[in-house]
Amino acid sequence: ANGGASKGTKQMAWLASMAGMGVMLSPVGFLGGQIILRAAVGTGLMVGSIASVAMTAPSESFLWMAAPLNMGLGVVVLSSFGSFFFPASPILHNIVLYGGLGLFGGYVLYDTQKLQYNAQHKKVYSPMNEGFGLYLDTINIFIRLAQILAMQQGGGKRR
Repeated sequence: ANGGASKGTKQMAWLASMAGMGVMLSPVGFLGGQIILRAAVGTGLMVGSIASVAMTAPSESFLWMAAPLNMGLGVVVLSSFGSFFFPASPILHNIVLYGGLGLFGGYVLYDTQKLQYNAQHKKVYSPMNEGFGLYLDTINIFIRLAQILAMQQGGGKRR
């Protein structure tokens, strides 16, 4: 019913994933409490408002966005790799930062409606599996907001 994995195995994999994500996010703590707090509030407001729009929109109205969002993700990933080779390029940096912020906002729309659709139509529904994409969208929005706020506080310097 759940892909052959026992309930305990699935929860242990989830726990390991959350621990790994915590380790990966720990450097954000060096930005300072004020920036993290503002980024967390901004993330909550952004994700909450976008998810509210997706939940109240007519059924399946944002599910068409999968292909454009995946193409946008490709552009953001390629821009991120391009930043390694051209680190002084403000265009690539802005695509990764601001384009990624808009992109993951779109993913919140899509993933929220996909989660809602699957909850209504799937015979076997796993909230842990279905909600993971929305969780990753939220983390990506938080990281980008924290970077934007750190740049603003640092006088526009890239960090």
